[in-house]
Amino acid sequence: MKDGLLKKSILGGVHIFGAIRKMCMLPFRHEKYQMDSEEAEVLLQKYCTKPVVKCVCHNEREIPAVIDLRIIVPAYNVENYIEECLDSILSQQTSYKVETWVVEDGSTDDTAKLLKKYKEKSGLKVIFQKNGGTSAARNLALQYLDCKYLMFVDADDKLEKNAVQHLLDSAFINDAEIVEGSYYTFKKSSKKIYMVKAEEHANPFRTLNGYPWGKVFKVELFEKVCFPVGVWFEDTMLPYLILPIAQKVVMISDIVYGYRQNNTGMSERGKKNAKCLDTWWITEGIMSEMKELRILMTQDLYEQVLHQLVLNSKRIVLMDKDVRKAVFSLSCDLLANEFLMWKSRNVFHKRVEKALRTRDWGQFCLLCDI
Repeated sequence: MKDGLLKKSILGGVHIFGAIRKMCMLPFRHEKYQMDSEEAEVLLQKYCTKPVVKCVCHNEREIPAVIDLRIIVPAYNVENYIEECLDSILSQQTSYKVETWVVEDGSTDDTAKLLKKYKEKSGLKVIFQKNGGTSAARNLALQYLDCKYLMFVDADDKLEKNAVQHLLDSAFINDAEIVEGSYYTFKKSSKKIYMVKAEEHANPFRTLNGYPWGKVFKVELFEKVCFPVGVWFEDTMLPYLILPIAQKVVMISDIVYGYRQNNTGMSERGKKNAKCLDTWWITEGIMSEMKELRILMTQDLYEQVLHQLVLNSKRIVLMDKDVRKAVFSLSCDLLANEFLMWKSRNVFHKRVEKALRTRDWGQFCLLCDI
C-alpha cells in the first residue's frame, strides 16, 4: 500500500513538474528567428575557427587481401586501460588471420612505455606518431589495406571472448559489408548490457549504434573514405559516407564489445568547450563530401539529417544563446537549400522539420528539450 502511494506521489510530482515547465516556456513556444547566413558564420567563428572537414581520400588496397581482419586501436594517454584492452584482443581464439595495429598518438603519460613490451607480440604492430588526434591515428592505419575486414577498438574498451570469431563467421557466411553485435557499457562495478536482435538484412540507419566500435566493416567501405582530422565528433561521417554504400548489414546477438563509460570523454567535455561547435561544422562539411563521393540522398539519410540537427542543438546547449540561434538559423538554411522537396515520414521529425522550415526557434527548443 505504501509503495503504491509512493509511486503515485512520485509520478504525480513528475507530471506537475513537467506541466509547470511547459507553462513557463509558453511565451517562447512560437518565437520566429532568422539571421543572415554570412552573419551567422562570422559569429560562430568568433567562438571556434571553422575547421577543414575532409573525409574523401584514397587508401591503397592490396588485392587479394593477405589477412582476414585488421583491428585498429588509437592510443592516447590510456596508461590505465591499454593493457586490459590489448590483452582482450590478443586472447581472442579464432580460426581467422587477424592483425592488430596500435597507433600511439604522442601520449604524455606512460602509454608509449607500456606499449613497448607488446612490440614483439605475434600479430600486433605498434606505430608511434606525433599527437594528431583519434582520426589521424585511425587514418594512419587505413592508408594501406591488405585485409578483408576492419575493426575499430577504443584503447579504454575491450573485446569480449570470441568476439572476432562471432563477427567474422557472420561476415563471411553472409558476405556482409557490416556486422554488428551486442555490447555492454561498464563503469567501475556497474555494467549494462545492450542486446541486439539477430537480423540478416538489417537497415543500418535503424539498427546500428552509430559508432565505429562493436562491428566489422568490409574493407571496400574505407577505400575512398577516412576520418576528418582536427574536429570533434569525427564519427559523424559514418551514417553519411559509410552506411549509404553498405549493401548488406547483419546484426548478431552475441555480446562482442565492452564500452567503458568515461566522464572525461568527448561527450562530457563537448558541452563546455567552444569546440563543441564542430558538431555543426562537420555536419555542414559532410554535405559537400557526400556530393564529391556521389552519394545519393535517400529517405533514411534525410531522416538522419533531421536527427543530426536535433543532436547538434543538444551538444551546444551550454553555449551562449546567440551562438545557439546562429546554428539554428544555419540549420534552417541547410534544410531550405539542400532538402527543399524532402518530407519526413517520422512523427517526431515532422515536428522538427516544421519548426526548421518555419524558422520557429521557440518550437525547435521545446522539441530538442533545451
